[in-house]
This record gives sequence, C-alpha cells and structure tokens, in this order.
Amino acid sequence: MGKGFILDDWDIGFQSDIKLHRTPTADDIQDGYEEDELIDDYDLPAHWLMMQMNNFCVGANYVFLNGKHYYTVHHS
Repeated sequence: MGKGFILDDWDIGFQSDIKLHRTPTADDIQDGYEEDELIDDYDLPAHWLMMQMNNFCVGANYVFLNGKHYYTVHHS
C-alpha cells in the first residue's frame, strides 16, 4: 500500500461558495491550535457543521481551488 491520500478513508465531501471556518492566527497557534486547523467560529455560516466536524470526526481537510472552498471529513 502506498503513502498519501486514500479516498476510501473519507466519508463525506462538499463544496461551498464561502469559507466556513476561521484560519488560526499567530495568537491561536500560541494558544495550542495547529497551524492548519479548521476553527469553527460563531460569526461564520455553518458554525454547527464545523463544530461537528471538529468534535466528532477524526479530521477535516480543506482546499481552496478555482474560487471554491472544498471540505472533506474523515470518519471516526
């Protein structure tokens, strides 16, 4: 088996026209957030969805491509 991304390990993916998470600031990273962590924020749309992805999934992945925001969620 090779290294890297295995599509079968991801349960769901979706595309959004708007960014649904907040990117960690230098202060957030100093407070313990990872540099690439997707932070749920009450001020952003879909706060509940991002909170669920952070709390109940093994992880989420984010890519911005061609003006669209793509999210994939890893199963727990």
